[in-house]
Amino acid sequence: SYWQAWRLMILIGMIPGVALFCGMLFMPESESWYQVKQQFKSKSFFSWMPAFAGMTKRLISNAPKKALMIGLFFAGAQQLSGINVIMYYGPVLLKDAGFASHQSAIWATFLLGLVNALTTMFTMLWIDSLGRRKLMLIGTTIATIALIGFILAQYYAVGYQVSLAWLLLYIFGFCISLGSLFWV
Repeated sequence: SYWQAWRLMILIGMIPGVALFCGMLFMPESESWYQVKQQFKSKSFFSWMPAFAGMTKRLISNAPKKALMIGLFFAGAQQLSGINVIMYYGPVLLKDAGFASHQSAIWATFLLGLVNALTTMFTMLWIDSLGRRKLMLIGTTIATIALIGFILAQYYAVGYQVSLAWLLLYIFGFCISLGSLFWV
């Protein structure tokens, strides 16, 4: 039923979080962690604030301002690209596109997440050899065309397979551009 399908999706979504938590239990502390710990032992808690203010002044000085603005633009573009709507409301979108049941729409959303993960791994492996600018231009073009295709598929009600194909292509384009490149 509908409610059981949502429970399954949430349960599947918990698996990576539990795996990350278990992995973090075995992760060693970094050198910077030791430095911060030593700094806090030798000073009071609020003594780091002047250093933070100095770092902020250097960050917004003229030298890195262009890079900062480009980074902020990409961060905003990433959030406004529509990826959150597709990933969070994927089952609803796909059910409206013509999937027969909620469970099949949820499995199709799982497929979207799988393409997201695999494409992100591909991008991380090939980012240096293919080039960031090239990936950004190709990926945003693919994502834009795919979103337009999805909208037209929904408008003309051409079938859920076509809508799913456009969403998969959108996820691919997003992941090789805004989804991965912003973080690297």
